[in-house]
Amino acid sequence: MVLLASDTLATMLIAHLENKDLLAFWSTLSEGISTKEESVRIAGDPLQHDIIVSFGNESVHWYAVLIDNRLGQRKVVYFDSGGYNRRGMIARCNFHLQFVNDFRARYLRDDLGMVIDDTKIDCLTHPIMDGKSGKQKNSFDCGVFALANVEGYICQPQFPPVTQSLMKLHRCRYLNELFNLARDIGVTE
Repeated sequence: MVLLASDTLATMLIAHLENKDLLAFWSTLSEGISTKEESVRIAGDPLQHDIIVSFGNESVHWYAVLIDNRLGQRKVVYFDSGGYNRRGMIARCNFHLQFVNDFRARYLRDDLGMVIDDTKIDCLTHPIMDGKSGKQKNSFDCGVFALANVEGYICQPQFPPVTQSLMKLHRCRYLNELFNLARDIGVTE
């Protein structure tokens, strides 16, 4: 199961993943879920999912962090299409790891009263790796790179390369899916 820890970006990505039955996620946009608390309870413990997908934004730049929990695969993979240095991305990955730990302990266990074990994840249990994102050549495609890199990681190997030359294709696919989603939920005709 893949846990997408973001509302609007998760909704965009869900429409594109070929193996939709592998997904569980928390989102305020989830159909039939009235509160964020209810959606979090349904998603359960993030560490019970194969992959946790998270997006980060530093000022004006988006990047993706995947926490892969699959046996034999445990690692954190980051995708940065900009110019962050490795040390900066490792710090961001450690932030995401700590966020998962804090979310489990403080929110799921302490606030919601869910039964959560004391497992903690860090860069020793999940080594940090560069996902080798293609680099953007403009100032506006970072979010598309982040989405496409996540999609490529999950759907590999049948996913096209994530390069600047294919960004128009990725943008058009995402816009088409967003339009179809909006039409399906009655936002537009």
